[in-house]
Amino acid sequence: MNWYAAVAWADGLDYGGYGDWRLPTVIDSGPSGCDGGYYDYGGFGGTDCGYNVDTSGSELAYIWYDILGNTAFCDTSGSCPQSGWGLTSTSADGVDILNLQPNYYWSGTQYALLTDSAWIFSAGLGHQNYYPKRDDMYVWAVRSGDVAASVPEPATLLLLAAGLLGMQRDWRRRCG
Repeated sequence: MNWYAAVAWADGLDYGGYGDWRLPTVIDSGPSGCDGGYYDYGGFGGTDCGYNVDTSGSELAYIWYDILGNTAFCDTSGSCPQSGWGLTSTSADGVDILNLQPNYYWSGTQYALLTDSAWIFSAGLGHQNYYPKRDDMYVWAVRSGDVAASVPEPATLLLLAAGLLGMQRDWRRRCG
């Protein structure tokens, strides 16, 4: 779904007794963090844009790299492809995230320099960039805070994420 529909869907989501769902965030540091175009694959580490981005500034990158332990297509020096790259792990603490696709996912953060674009993250390549909001991407809803403290089973959030990804996939099939 496009970015506008994705934001509306996450904002309206009421699941598991919670209504404060949203799209993941990206901290946009401005032109110095991503100074290429839509298809800039030149960033290889430590910035907003490209491969191996700073995971403290991107919730999806944090999940993909730090929690799931996946490896980007390119290493931090720009050598591509690196060994073991891609969506090789969809499991954290022994719990599988079902229906996580090796595709691009929307963030809820608009790109600062182009208001018709928003940040995306590739769960297949470990790549982050911005893209026009009118295009279709996958969606992953998240909540703020320590979810484990409010949910008795660690598997509950991962099952919810899998269910939401499945719902989004089914919606795309029905709506084109």
